Amino acid sequence: MSLVLGILKHISSNHYDVRLQDLAEEVGIEVRKLQRLFKKQVGMSPKRLMKLLRADFARRMLDSYSSLSCLDITYRCGYYDQAHFNREFKDIYHITPNEYRKRLFSERGECIA
Repeated sequence: MSLVLGILKHISSNHYDVRLQDLAEEVGIEVRKLQRLFKKQVGMSPKRLMKLLRADFARRMLDSYSSLSCLDITYRCGYYDQAHFNREFKDIYHITPNEYRKRLFSERGECIA
């Protein structure tokens, strides 16, 4: 389990944007073995976990930083472009980042700039 925890710390420190091949090389195991290890100990693939963690990081930024645009958050969270961010966020939360933010601020009774 300590190997997985070390890998999770590495993934986190790189904003959840790490290539599996690079990750496997860094810890000295094959990619397939890394995938099996994660599936057994975490319950999902490292790639799926990275997507979930990165989307959660973006959601928390949407919650906390109203002064940042969705485009700013896109790049701060390591997405390559806004379409990629929108697609992954919607895949997980079933709502686009802009819709999420509008809903969040309307629930708080705040206006969005």
